[in-house]
Amino acid sequence: MNAASSKDRSERGASPRSLSRLLRDVTAPALSKRSRAEASLILDWATVIGTSLAGKAQPVRLSFPRRGERRGATLLLRVDAAHALDIQHQEPQIIERVNSHFGYSLISRLKLEQAPLRARQETRRQEPQLPPPLPREENSRLEQQLQEIDNGQLRSALQHLAEAVEARKRK
Repeated sequence: MNAASSKDRSERGASPRSLSRLLRDVTAPALSKRSRAEASLILDWATVIGTSLAGKAQPVRLSFPRRGERRGATLLLRVDAAHALDIQHQEPQIIERVNSHFGYSLISRLKLEQAPLRARQETRRQEPQLPPPLPREENSRLEQQLQEIDNGQLRSALQHLAEAVEARKRK
């Protein structure tokens, strides 16, 4: 073993470290900015308060009264100006829904911020696209290869598969 590799080992640490310890060291700075409740509230907002209210308000952050305390928080909501009064009137119901979702009194009041709602990025499933038809000579060659298959459904499935493979080759 040369001096350079032993120096590298001593800088890295001679013994292996567990993955959970490494992950904690890496993720701690990012995760310390938001609590688990806050992350859950933001991700599950429509489930927590319902889709009709979720389209009118978005959670921004939770502010706890004392450091380290996880009860009685103020929930800052971004609300479209047209719906601010409606959300204000529904404050008790929103607080009740959030607290019942978490199973304890996480929030005690709402603070509204009138601003345009941020567009949520929704991932939509793409419909499968049929491959373009094969050129005439390739299609006739494929039909000749498949004509011995008696089962019509199997023949059709194999034909679609072959067309997809050929279309992918052409790309």
